[in-house]
Amino acid sequence: MPELVGPTCVLCGRTDRERLHDLPYGVIMRCRGCNLVSMLDEKTNHFPSCAYDQTYYRKKPGHQAGYKDYFGEELPERRKLAEVFAEALVATPSTIERSLDVGCGGGYLVEALHLLGVRAFGVDGSEYAIGRAAHRTENCRFICGDLRSPEVVENGPYDVITMMDFLEHVENPVAEISAACSLLAANGRLVVMTPHYGKRLSKAQGRDYVQFKPDHLYHFDEDTLVRVMEKAGPGTVAVSEVIPWVESRGARPPHEFLHKYSQERENVLAVYTAPHDDTA
Repeated sequence: MPELVGPTCVLCGRTDRERLHDLPYGVIMRCRGCNLVSMLDEKTNHFPSCAYDQTYYRKKPGHQAGYKDYFGEELPERRKLAEVFAEALVATPSTIERSLDVGCGGGYLVEALHLLGVRAFGVDGSEYAIGRAAHRTENCRFICGDLRSPEVVENGPYDVITMMDFLEHVENPVAEISAACSLLAANGRLVVMTPHYGKRLSKAQGRDYVQFKPDHLYHFDEDTLVRVMEKAGPGTVAVSEVIPWVESRGARPPHEFLHKYSQERENVLAVYTAPHDDTA
């Protein structure tokens, strides 16, 4: 298959890529310089675009991007998952007074952290999702925008910033990680969770991999995710699978959580810890 030359790789700066899979909505490629896997639209030679509107959160039959019923049928499960992550995030010795969830969607994690006493904020570029989150959840702050929005910046710094199933959706993950880390308090943490490419599911499913979707622009393995996060600054990065991380934090994941993150999907979780403030 011929090479597809697209935008400069955000990780290593090269443009030459190896074609891995041709899909109806794009081409899955691997950068020849750093092995970062991404997807381009062959017609535009750029990343595919996705509208995160009402039809994304309750997709119509035949649509490949989006959720079955994010604010309806899926709501109870998503709240349970959020409660587990919130419990893990606030576990000692952490001290979290202020948090920010990037790509917060319906605000389930923001709500769960608020109930644990955290001053929790959420930001998302989808007007529809932010509207639904703000309407449903009291005493939480939701912002329609991104990490550079004035209200997001003014309410920082944050003790913890989360990106849960967010990084694979953005055109420049390095820029988003850097922007997030600039808003961290001293010794604050950026917690990133994203599908784990190159593991059992992607190897077994090939071009039918469950995480190949029109809205997933990147697919990270452990190495490329760490390299993206290390570009943010002088902090430290630790990587884990989801269930071991949650359990190591003392959280008690229910059966639904364990099944989801061991059978239905494989995710990698990385934690960037900002340096201490030595000037204090």
